[in-house]
Amino acid sequence: MDRLSDIQNVVAVLGELIRDSSIRTAPASDVDERFYARLAEANQEYEEVSRETPTWGAASLSIANFAANRVINESGNVPTSLKVCSPLLDELLNGWLGRMMILNCTDSQKAMLAQMLESARQVSPEIMPESDISKFAPIILQASREDFLRFLTFDAFNRALIAPSGNRPGKKSVKHLAAYERHAIFKLPSKYLRLCPGCVEDDLAKYSYSYWRRSHQISGCLWCDIHDEPLRIAQDKDATVFCPHQVDSFADVRLLQLTTDQVEMLKRYRRIANAVLQDAPQILEAAASEIFGRRSRMLELRSGRVGKKKTVSQFVQEILPAWWLSETFSRIKWAPNKHIPGIDGACTTQTAKLCTTNTFCMLAAVFYENAEEALAALMNPQRKPRDREKGAAYWSRKEVWDLYVSERGNVTRVAERLNMYATTVSVGLRNQGLPALGHSSSVKTCLERFLSGESIAETCYSEEDIAALEAVIRAACTPLKAATDAMKRQKRNDGDDEARYARVG
Repeated sequence: MDRLSDIQNVVAVLGELIRDSSIRTAPASDVDERFYARLAEANQEYEEVSRETPTWGAASLSIANFAANRVINESGNVPTSLKVCSPLLDELLNGWLGRMMILNCTDSQKAMLAQMLESARQVSPEIMPESDISKFAPIILQASREDFLRFLTFDAFNRALIAPSGNRPGKKSVKHLAAYERHAIFKLPSKYLRLCPGCVEDDLAKYSYSYWRRSHQISGCLWCDIHDEPLRIAQDKDATVFCPHQVDSFADVRLLQLTTDQVEMLKRYRRIANAVLQDAPQILEAAASEIFGRRSRMLELRSGRVGKKKTVSQFVQEILPAWWLSETFSRIKWAPNKHIPGIDGACTTQTAKLCTTNTFCMLAAVFYENAEEALAALMNPQRKPRDREKGAAYWSRKEVWDLYVSERGNVTRVAERLNMYATTVSVGLRNQGLPALGHSSSVKTCLERFLSGESIAETCYSEEDIAALEAVIRAACTPLKAATDAMKRQKRNDGDDEARYARVG
């Protein structure tokens, strides 16, 4: 044992055995046998890796020596060496840090991050002392920052929507972005860690230990995408310091209460969300909203604030379990028979959105019965080509007039009946002298009295009523205003002709 790496392997293996609860009741001979067997494996792994160029997929690597780049710290001592284990497929950042702590015999995440930063600065002195993990960890892994964030965190998943959405990370300010990059990448989407017994068995057979997977931590994910087994829940907040097989977990009994349709829909959601996590696509928010809007209208649902039809959010609450919705979308205040912008807004291109990637994944699972079809619509949305603008011949039809009358001037309801955007319908009707009257009875009453011969002073009792009535009258006079504007243009043209004739004469 003449090398520093041998000593580190001994300490690391002892740390693994100490954290294994089963070792406490095992006979001394079994403990010795397991210790020497694991130590032999660790030494062999080190020898194999030391002969190869360290890569992202390596099982283990060491940067104990930086040759000319190795520096002396303020105390005059050479910094301690750092052993690095490369991340595994679909591994969670928090779990990888836990394995790093075990490998380096560190019981504090803060101390582990400080040691990683110090080692990274030996390679790249330009790294600042206040840098976050996404700046210095890729250096010791010999990977790009983009790959580090994509394969270990939920950063790409959270940023999948391409649009001026109100929920985009780091949009508020530079400080907000810095705080997100420093802290949010450690934040778990779900309240508790989840693990798959099947994956744990596969890991133990392949690595002799298990690790935490990102795909199991997706908010609302209840089954493993590989084994299709229900995920178990680990309540310990410090569970990432241990391997999944070393923590206590329990089954989610609520899954037994789900209907067949709910199970099918939630598994479809899991499949879609996991594909977005792994592929890190760029989802065009506006295009996807347009597609979801068409699908919602096919189901006779509305996404607007006003209307008689059932909202998309109400439909979702009726077909999915309340506990799943409240946990998956914890920021949304779920309520029956209420317009919810965070859900309904994802089905229209006309409103500012406060939607997340999970919202679009959930709606794709609801609106499509096939996961592949839903993924195609979400990741490569094909917007419907806009029809030519409908002219006066369309809006002057008796059918449109009858709809306007039957809905008492409520343009939103007329738009629902015509299966068109409310703004398009509003402009078309206004050009025919049919303004939007909304759902206020006072405005309609004032308008009826005014058109019957009374003055504005007689029909209105407040300045608000006068302003509302004037707005309706001006909107109704849109065709007249178009005519007066044409008269002005004609008068100017006539004046120009007369001036030109005078100059020529």
